[in-house]
Amino acid sequence: MATTAKSRQLCKAALSYTKLGWSVIPLHSPKGAGCSCKKGLECSNAGKHPRTRRGFKDATRDPATIRGWWKRWPDANVGIVTGKESSIVVIDVDGIKGGEDTLSALERTHGKLPDTVEALTGGGGRHVVFAHPGCKIRCSAGSLGPGLDVRGDGGYIVAQPSLHASGKEYSWELSSVPEETELADMPRWLQDKLAEKKSPRKRTATSARGPIPRGERNVTLTTIGGKMRARGKEREEILAALIEINRKRCAPPLSAREVKSIAKSVARYDKEESFEARRLVCFERDLISSSAYIELSGKAPQLLALFYARRQMEEGKILNNGRIRFTYAEAEKKHGISKDQFRRARDQLIEKGFINIAQNTSPTLYAISKRWRKYGTPKFEQRTRQKSKIHPLRFMSEDKRNKWRKERQDAIAAARRQSGT
Repeated sequence: MATTAKSRQLCKAALSYTKLGWSVIPLHSPKGAGCSCKKGLECSNAGKHPRTRRGFKDATRDPATIRGWWKRWPDANVGIVTGKESSIVVIDVDGIKGGEDTLSALERTHGKLPDTVEALTGGGGRHVVFAHPGCKIRCSAGSLGPGLDVRGDGGYIVAQPSLHASGKEYSWELSSVPEETELADMPRWLQDKLAEKKSPRKRTATSARGPIPRGERNVTLTTIGGKMRARGKEREEILAALIEINRKRCAPPLSAREVKSIAKSVARYDKEESFEARRLVCFERDLISSSAYIELSGKAPQLLALFYARRQMEEGKILNNGRIRFTYAEAEKKHGISKDQFRRARDQLIEKGFINIAQNTSPTLYAISKRWRKYGTPKFEQRTRQKSKIHPLRFMSEDKRNKWRKERQDAIAAARRQSGT
């Protein structure tokens, strides 16, 4: 039986997911070496199946119903229903069964998955969450390859802070929690692979003038609007064109409100991007020829130029030093720099003395530094990025999170050694 504090924690988490538009159900929980269900020690799915008679069909976002469930079953694990009910699709990556290797192979062929909401499972795997594309996405096990399962329409996942049979808890990845991270659209190649399992008929790509099917409407209209903005079109012109394209090509058409939102978003972001792209960035000659700069790789030189472009200068002084804001979302939307590329480049800039983290908050605030002048000498002041310990959705202690991550990494490494990779 769960403690009162743990029960409140589970119920609070379930209620918080409903605010994201996700429907939840109560699940059985691990009990000793077995399950809280009637099968007990003989249960092969301990802590992962629904407590209610109709299973995922009982999913709800009603607070009163949810509180009633956790009053009746205080130790119930939390299940989030996937598919159209919650407008999400989840890729379940089982590292023990080779899921990480399978995903890496797919990404080498089709490109990396976009940054999105992600969770760490109690069994050493992870859940990668995408926005539902609108078409039928069936649940499947291994359809994408060994260790990769799909949770779509008619499915569900176990969510934080539920307990796994191993004794570990489920947890959201700290850099990808649902309250702070925007759900990414499922990549087209992934959607096509899942659709192939539904029907043997070949899918044809959307032509430049052909119909725009459900699941591609927002992306296509945003792309068209972005190209118009790049050619200097104003918001009113973009909106008029998107309304006409939506009426003639989208099947079915988006609502007028959605089309207006796309036009507004495109006009706002592209206007900022074109301003920053035209801004003159001046580097000192010593900086360009320094060993610290020469050793920069990947996106680091580009990111350094973007940090310099965000300075507010007056009489040779940086007025906003220590308050320079640059988020992952801005880097990706405006400059095509992914979250991983941004992290690697930023860490290089910090280590080599070009920038410092002034405030490790959300969003992080940066300062331009001159430490690079002493790079490679005994007087160089070495700094590295410190990870933030502040998090709004923390159902676990920091020590427990660190221990869990280490055990997960060890389990994945052991599985890879056994497979000979």
